[in-house]
Amino acid sequence: MAWLSDRDPPDALTRSLFTMDWYDEDEYLGYLARVLKDNKRMEKGRIDYESPAEKSWRLFMEGLIAEKAKEPAGPGKCLNSPS
Repeated sequence: MAWLSDRDPPDALTRSLFTMDWYDEDEYLGYLARVLKDNKRMEKGRIDYESPAEKSWRLFMEGLIAEKAKEPAGPGKCLNSPS
């Protein structure tokens, strides 16, 4: 995966995903794309999801970001949190 390695430039599909207007029912997916692009980490006390499904996706993104930063304990800590 090019995003994890930072060795390869983003492909056309990835670039278009980051530039799309997200004004429909899948808007949260656009937010998640920006989260990955900007390596935006979850903050304690700040909730950036509105449903259990969105929470699952957000925790998955947090895990990918932690993996990229070579923080193996990071994803497990988030995924095991009771909140």
